[in-house]
Amino acid sequence: MNMPSENPGQMPTPAPDAGDKGSLLIGFLIGWGAMIGATVIVGMIVAVMMRISSELSLIASIAGFLPLASLIALIVWFAQKGKTRTALGVAAAFGSLIVLCLLLVAACFGLMSGTNFGR
Repeated sequence: MNMPSENPGQMPTPAPDAGDKGSLLIGFLIGWGAMIGATVIVGMIVAVMMRISSELSLIASIAGFLPLASLIALIVWFAQKGKTRTALGVAAAFGSLIVLCLLLVAACFGLMSGTNFGR
């Protein structure tokens, strides 16, 4: 008797997945959400600190870097969990923040320059 090597009723097993790498879009949205949320929270804390005492201005200015630190912490956290695409999305949000700041600074310098290229 000739026996088939595979059972025709059995589904073939899928190839092992390399793991869920996350989503670039989700990482981008998480990055911007964390940046906006951290900025609001730090802004409220700094406002309360300055209301209490103006001598806390050094601590308040250092606290202004916490939203940037939260993005870097998110990138490291997602990378350690193996969600490299999500970490890349958070890094893209960080990069888009830097580009947005550069564009705003360039626009302000353009308005302040007083040159008139239209005439």
